[in-house]
Amino acid sequence: MHLYITDYRDSTVDDLSDDLKARMAHDEGVKLRDLRYWDITHDNGQPIAEEFGIYWVALDRSPLYIGKCTSLSFVERIGGHLSLGAHHWKNLLLRRHADIWQPRSGLVPQDSVETLADAQIGLLHIMRRGMPGDVPRDMLQEACKDIGRLEKALRGALKTPLTPAPPNEAYLAIPLDEALRHVWRLHEAIDA
Repeated sequence: MHLYITDYRDSTVDDLSDDLKARMAHDEGVKLRDLRYWDITHDNGQPIAEEFGIYWVALDRSPLYIGKCTSLSFVERIGGHLSLGAHHWKNLLLRRHADIWQPRSGLVPQDSVETLADAQIGLLHIMRRGMPGDVPRDMLQEACKDIGRLEKALRGALKTPLTPAPPNEAYLAIPLDEALRHVWRLHEAIDA
């Protein structure tokens, strides 16, 4: 379920995309119906410092949804996705799976919730966030933009039906070290 961007630092964006696709095809991750808070916050019993990054959802071994966490942590964002109210703005995964593209009153249909319960979710940990004042705000904003560009490229490369995006072949060819240069600078500043 847990992947760390530092393990891909010498790879290209396309290498990461290929690896994620292979992991989805092998049913890696945790089923949404079995997901526990602890699964999101801990890896092998240890707390995870990198609370922000990209997450994926696969159904029937195929990519379904790619999302990012840059203003909310994984716990907050994924929890929002699992809210059953069709009026909640954070539950895009459930609403889009139920073909509800705009918030409306009522609940997401139960049959849509049930089929999605067997979907696998995985987390790509990219960024930890320092305390306010630890790093310049503009540095944090640029790191978040890096993650947003990576998310969009992965959506296009993996052809996720619930989060469509056009493919970006030029971006896929660049090294992750370059694609996430502001993230690396942010981590250096936090560690200093």
